[in-house]
Amino acid sequence: MIYIEFGVVLIAEQIDPNTVEESFLRKHSIIKDDEVVIGTPILTPIYSSLIFQNHLSIAGEGNRLLFIQRGDSLATDANRCVEVASKFLAVAPIPRFTAAGINFKGVIPRLEGNGNNDSTRRFFKHQAEWGKFQNIMPELSFKATYRDEEKNINLNIQRASKPAEPEFSGELYSANFHRDLDFTNIEQTRSHVTELLSNWRNDLEEFDQIITNLSDV
Repeated sequence: MIYIEFGVVLIAEQIDPNTVEESFLRKHSIIKDDEVVIGTPILTPIYSSLIFQNHLSIAGEGNRLLFIQRGDSLATDANRCVEVASKFLAVAPIPRFTAAGINFKGVIPRLEGNGNNDSTRRFFKHQAEWGKFQNIMPELSFKATYRDEEKNINLNIQRASKPAEPEFSGELYSANFHRDLDFTNIEQTRSHVTELLSNWRNDLEEFDQIITNLSDV
């Protein structure tokens, strides 16, 4: 598995996009001194966004805050978004959070001619044959939701390819670990979400287990 994205989504009753502003983040040491903003920051009453040179991005839109770490091949230690989200949570003037999500994206690459007998590859091949129309093969994705008392895991699988590398193919796996928050006390909510974020590696382990079960890797 090659990890290409880690993410945190915080959903609240109301969010002021102005809190996603570079001076606010630096004042509270939410971002590091050497994390350099690239491009033009967006700051409007309804949407704000900052993108950093290390491929970390922070955005506020509607009732959501998004912290995303992207890369071509991410080590788990490179996941800055959890630490940044935790620090932001401690100081940002947010009335009440209603949900939290921890997200992952990863690719399992396969060279053509190899790995064609694994269960995921067979699934897509059979479904494409079933959905074929006038010899046109459809592009397919697979979605599943796993529910328990604590959370929902929303999983999506689709074929992955690179136009510049025609010999490359594989599967792109995306997962959202969604948890609703029903605390009425703001500090209790902050404490609970901070604990969830500190245990993000447990969700990553479950993500890996699901992929292993589905793909016979």
